[in-house]
Amino acid sequence: MTVTAAEVSPHIPTVGIVSFTSNLADLTAAEIHFGPSTDYGLVAPVDLDEAGYRTLLLGMTQNRTYHFRVAVSDGKSVCYGGDGTLETGSLNSKALAEARASDDAAPGFIVTSRDGEAVIYDKAGELVWAYEMWNVFSVRMSWDGKHMIGRDPGPFDSGDGGLFYRVGMDGSDFLSVDAPGGDHHDFAAIPGGIAYIAKANEGECDRVYEASIAIADGVPVFDTWQIYQYFPDEGDVEGTAICHANRIHYVPEKDMYTVSDRNKDAIATFTRSGAPITSIGKPPIGGFAKHIDAEGAGLGGDWHVQHGHHFYADDKLVVFSNEGSGGAAILHYTINGKRATLDWKYEGAGESRICGDVQRLPNGNFLVTANYSGTMVEVGPDGRTEVGRYVLGGPVGPLYGFNYSSHRPSLYGTPPPR
Repeated sequence: MTVTAAEVSPHIPTVGIVSFTSNLADLTAAEIHFGPSTDYGLVAPVDLDEAGYRTLLLGMTQNRTYHFRVAVSDGKSVCYGGDGTLETGSLNSKALAEARASDDAAPGFIVTSRDGEAVIYDKAGELVWAYEMWNVFSVRMSWDGKHMIGRDPGPFDSGDGGLFYRVGMDGSDFLSVDAPGGDHHDFAAIPGGIAYIAKANEGECDRVYEASIAIADGVPVFDTWQIYQYFPDEGDVEGTAICHANRIHYVPEKDMYTVSDRNKDAIATFTRSGAPITSIGKPPIGGFAKHIDAEGAGLGGDWHVQHGHHFYADDKLVVFSNEGSGGAAILHYTINGKRATLDWKYEGAGESRICGDVQRLPNGNFLVTANYSGTMVEVGPDGRTEVGRYVLGGPVGPLYGFNYSSHRPSLYGTPPPR
């Protein structure tokens, strides 16, 4: 093996870029081991179809020396190259005011946005990636992990407008796109592209659009009005809009979407092709038989005005309730037939009048994000034990606190299973 290039990205100086050649016959796999010592600890898979085996080293912290080595295999044996080093630089981004995580915190990375930047933190709260996206509201890595995609809040009740941003994980090839429809709030990474929520016309309910990684080719797939027509509004955001979709997830194991609507105090699920599956939250007025009543959902209850949510099993759901009794909280439900029982709630992350997010992590913990408080907290499986806390500090408020967030065990490849 011969390393032909090793440098940090000129756009994001915590991203390493390594290219190499190998004379191993019948090369079938390769990876680059890297870390702050020759124990390495991080692994970057090599795409054998990439010219020069060009590979990004993701997850490195600022202003530090990193070691790396190349490993190649023919399927029968593994050959290792010599040790090399890279010097990372500064991201010129504000550090957290507080960051602490116990051994019980989940290993991996948090992808989120703050102060107009798309950012990634490691378990210790160290910044490992940052890119300015101005008025960014929601960010996610692409399905293949090769791009960071973000979007602004968008026009809430319009048939056109809103901007998406896309950039390579090395900070190259930045793109700003006005996708079809009046897109706003959120989107989900899907194989080959994205799905996003948007209105086709002013005054209508939100539809789910799908687009390729180019984003500009989005087309509507289905209308969430199929389910949300049965729910009365309990919100007055943006005047007379009849729907206020605000968070969307794609669940690959079920090939389905989950869509939260702020004004309905409910979450709806659809097949990827758009067939209604069920809804959960406050009771509908009538006419939709596949609904699950959630304990405490509706005005005056624990569940009122939700954003983030996670169906992490067929019978388990966590919801971020922004304005429930007692203030913002995450609510953990167990579903049994047409009834969802509230098991516990956690209120320790702070205020979050907009956004607000929750995700169950692979080790059973939960990541909670509170926008107005500028706080992310990792709590244990019991919903009470705090094992990690990350705080911005200083004045925050809309768009300047943490927005939606997602945890990834690795910064490579597809998102983790639900």
